[in-house]
Amino acid sequence: MWPAAASPVEIAPARRSAFLQRTAVQVVAVLALAACSTPRLEVRPQISGSGQPAYALKGSSLQVLQTEVRRLCPSGADVLLQAQTHQRNESEPGFVKRWTTEILSPAPSEAHMQVICKG
Repeated sequence: MWPAAASPVEIAPARRSAFLQRTAVQVVAVLALAACSTPRLEVRPQISGSGQPAYALKGSSLQVLQTEVRRLCPSGADVLLQAQTHQRNESEPGFVKRWTTEILSPAPSEAHMQVICKG
């Protein structure tokens, strides 16, 4: 004879609440990382007097621009201009509130670079 079917087990409210909190934190963390992992990049060809390819790049960080320059100019490049600005959310009082604000809406960061590719 087979045993009777087990009745569904009720999850304690405290365990359910902890599970939902962990899940919510994980979802917010994944969304924050996804937002941070999409770098902005704009590349415009320029005219150079030497006949070599030249580019004006604009993006979210110098690291992103340097990676793109290595791709565009495999034999190297002369950097004519390189600049980066970063604004912090200092207007928010308190460390925790400022930290939370930077995660949910990061401060704008912008980098510029002008290069001429080497022969």
